Amino acid sequence: MVSFGVYFASRTGNTAKVAKVLAEELSIPAIEVDSATRLDSPVDVLFVGGAIYAGGLDGDLKRFIKSLDSKMVGAVVTFSTNTWSGDANEKLRALAKKAGLNLEEESLHVMGHFMSMKRDRPNQDDLDEVKAFAARIANRFINPIH
Repeated sequence: MVSFGVYFASRTGNTAKVAKVLAEELSIPAIEVDSATRLDSPVDVLFVGGAIYAGGLDGDLKRFIKSLDSKMVGAVVTFSTNTWSGDANEKLRALAKKAGLNLEEESLHVMGHFMSMKRDRPNQDDLDEVKAFAARIANRFINPIH
């Protein structure tokens, strides 16, 4: 049986919304990281999500990724929310790679709102895309092609 985890940092609620939809689709809880968050049990697929705040990733999220042990994580899948770009995924992936973690090729970026900009995002179409993404990744690991 394949095990999944969904961990995230969210300051505006955008990434939290995406994480909760991912987790719901995978029938697991979404865990918001803080300074004490650790991965206590091995997972086959770890979804890690965040956004860019003042030019960088959330400090607790960076610490969490750096703390991960490649023996505890089969593959990392990144997801991000930003109003302007998907560069949070690039930063998440770079951190995971530096930590020696196996990265899944596919990642997800969902448009988010910020202050008065793009207030309707993530919208239902975005969340439907999140569900499809979760199902596609899960299926890839549950029913791998040999």
